Amino acid sequence: RYADMDRTLLPIEIVDKEAQQILKHNIIFKPHCRIGQDVAFETLCGQFDAVLIAAGDSARYNNGNLWGAANTDNGITVGKSDYQTSRAGVFAAGGAIGRRRLCVRAVADGKEAASAITAYVNGMMLADEHLFNCRRGQPPPCENSLPRTEPDRPQEGYTPAAARQQAVRCLHCDCRKPDDCRLRQLADRFGAKQNAWPGEKRKTLLQYGTNGIVYEAGKCIQCGLCIQTAQRNGEPLGLTFAKRGFEMGVAVPFEKQIAAALTVAAAECVKNCPTGALALE
Repeated sequence: RYADMDRTLLPIEIVDKEAQQILKHNIIFKPHCRIGQDVAFETLCGQFDAVLIAAGDSARYNNGNLWGAANTDNGITVGKSDYQTSRAGVFAAGGAIGRRRLCVRAVADGKEAASAITAYVNGMMLADEHLFNCRRGQPPPCENSLPRTEPDRPQEGYTPAAARQQAVRCLHCDCRKPDDCRLRQLADRFGAKQNAWPGEKRKTLLQYGTNGIVYEAGKCIQCGLCIQTAQRNGEPLGLTFAKRGFEMGVAVPFEKQIAAALTVAAAECVKNCPTGALALE
């Protein structure tokens, strides 16, 4: 990365490679072509089977009326799952449908809208892939085991050792068992809402075993299946319930590490765990 005042920019060769990758597809770029001035939006709608509006803040374009689609003060109104506006074949995503504080959220909109457009132009029903999700929010600083650092020489980036050290900081805020989590499946089936019963957030505490197992206590629901599985497989140390009341949870006896607790039954414990509390890297 190159340092440019307070910003870090990708080297131009990386940008060129990404642009060339895009140009391999049947894409036509029209720079300096303003919708509503150089070309009418109605003309685009007549030329293409589907049109995606990703023009940022729609208020800059005549308060959204340019598109001829229903809108509010927040942006163009779209379907929650298919991103389609009140006009057939016209879709919108990103800042055009509402303020996006994070760029990654706008990118996610684009990916979901692309799936919806693909289904639309092929005359297919949009598959419902929106399983139950919850958002953790900003973790407190104390949960990061290592502080964030910047490269000593921004022009050259991190050294391999420093890059590995920064990668270890990742809390892996998603789930290592997104498709096998029975708790998620049931939450989706019964329409669970994350904010229906708010409470104190659990800390992200991770234990990594040398055998590839990861234990995240914050996702444990104290079902006891891992304890029974370890006992059935004759684990010398195994797992147990520790503490009492609301603080009770699954732990390794004698404050040992997870690798010492599961020496032969790690894979079976991961398989039987109904959540992402026990998973393999």
